[in-house]
Amino acid sequence: LSLLMIGNGSIKKAVEEKGIKILGRRFKLIQAPHNEMPIYYNKAKVFTLPTREEPFGIVFLEAMACNIPVVAHNYYQTTKWIVDDAGICCNCDNVNEYATALKNAINSYYDERPLNRAADFDIDKILPKWKGVLDQVTTKR
Repeated sequence: LSLLMIGNGSIKKAVEEKGIKILGRRFKLIQAPHNEMPIYYNKAKVFTLPTREEPFGIVFLEAMACNIPVVAHNYYQTTKWIVDDAGICCNCDNVNEYATALKNAINSYYDERPLNRAADFDIDKILPKWKGVLDQVTTKR
């Protein structure tokens, strides 16, 4: 397997050096415009974003919409709710637990669970729910 990281930031150089040192040619760090992300999602066996700083994680939904299972941090209940059975939530701060979760996600058959879970967040399903809540709030005045 190889690791492709997509992003940019203040620690980019350090991450790239460490990735190359550990994985050699099996590591690559790139930047990609948002509209090209489905190309990369569709080449992945699993998507992961192990940070605690992403409590909702639109990127999880994007990956799942491409039918890619995800591995995410279990720190937030919201993240666990979003991922549901379309991947694995674990303590990504624990290297062994995180590595096991990645291995299990890669070696598991998810059928269309990621795609089906992403469909639960389709705007056509969400808008009527929002409208119902807004109608309740506005009629209580």
